[in-house]
Amino acid sequence: MEQVVPDLRQALDLRPDYANALNLLCWGYAVEQQPEQAMPYCQQAVAIEPRPVFMDSRGVTYALQGDYPAAIADFETYVDWLNHQPEPVNQAELGRHQAWIDALRTGQNPFTPDLLANMRNEFGR
Repeated sequence: MEQVVPDLRQALDLRPDYANALNLLCWGYAVEQQPEQAMPYCQQAVAIEPRPVFMDSRGVTYALQGDYPAAIADFETYVDWLNHQPEPVNQAELGRHQAWIDALRTGQNPFTPDLLANMRNEFGR
């Protein structure tokens, strides 16, 4: 994360409302288990451009902060969006998100350090 933060901050200096950069900071800090650092970026990204993919990042951050109802709401928005895409939907992605929603509904946080490490490794592939 420390390798990309300077570039993202520079992008935001040039364009403060660049929602993609804000979302990358949200996601990056979340998978690094720093939800307090992540949340301001998450909120800004969603406020500027309420895209479901940004809500997905914010959902992870909400879960890490223990706000399971907000995390569920964001993940449900993302799943609904996935289900309405014209191209075939990645069933693994849907299943993963539904498992997260189910765990959060039972009061369990699925975002273990191992899962977050896997998510960090998957990013950008």
